[in-house]
Amino acid sequence: MTTTNRRRMAVTAVLGAAVASAALVAPAPALASAAAPCPANTFCMYQGAGESGGVYSLPAGALGSCRGFNFGPYQSYRNNSTIEGYFFESAGCTGRAKPVTRNSAANIGFRATTFRFACVSC
Repeated sequence: MTTTNRRRMAVTAVLGAAVASAALVAPAPALASAAAPCPANTFCMYQGAGESGGVYSLPAGALGSCRGFNFGPYQSYRNNSTIEGYFFESAGCTGRAKPVTRNSAANIGFRATTFRFACVSC
């Protein structure tokens, strides 16, 4: 083996070791936030407490109407809109209720399966 080939092999080995050790000590990429931020003028519902898990937006509905969720249940919300109403624990907007006012955010306190549009602050 020539001196040039030995040098190339040595350089390749050193570079390979450096890359391997960098991979072991390199910081892990930061995890994305648990849920996407809720845009302005949007009512966001989160499947987990503390605005975590899957996030879905609630479109406006007629006052008094009850809406079931295809992707629920939900455990927290951020309301950056003028929508108001009540989360309910059971189908048909029955069971425990959590009032929601405009521009508010909170854990619901139970696994909400329905929402009734209503004027809470009236």
